[in-house]
Amino acid sequence: MYAKNPIILFIFLIACSVPKPGEEQADNLKLAEERQDYEYSLLFSSIDNRVKVFVNDEEIALIEATKGDPEQLGLDRFLSKGKNNLRVELYNGTGNLDFDKKWQIYFELFNRSEPIEFANEKSANGEQGLVFERNYTIEY
Repeated sequence: MYAKNPIILFIFLIACSVPKPGEEQADNLKLAEERQDYEYSLLFSSIDNRVKVFVNDEEIALIEATKGDPEQLGLDRFLSKGKNNLRVELYNGTGNLDFDKKWQIYFELFNRSEPIEFANEKSANGEQGLVFERNYTIEY
């Protein structure tokens, strides 16, 4: 029946993908509970275009563009005893011939479930390549 009528199939797919009231809140609560499993973690709420995360100058993650669903990165397994250098870099541009004028980053650094640092920056200045860098020292 759905295959014969693409409009009905389209409406059905849209209806299935719309979150029910309270689902988004429940998802954010679940993320907050998961954060408690890590001593240190990053939670990215907005990335445009891509982020590289480094611990002690070693790249540990490459995260592509995200908006809406937060992306969590647990840091504990990458940290050594003592002082650790955490670096977050944002790169703008697709790497193709396309020109991307806008970039944005919003993230929080957590110790257990407590936010200890955050960054929320954006621009439409047309910069390409490395457009944002933030360094933190973490005692583990």
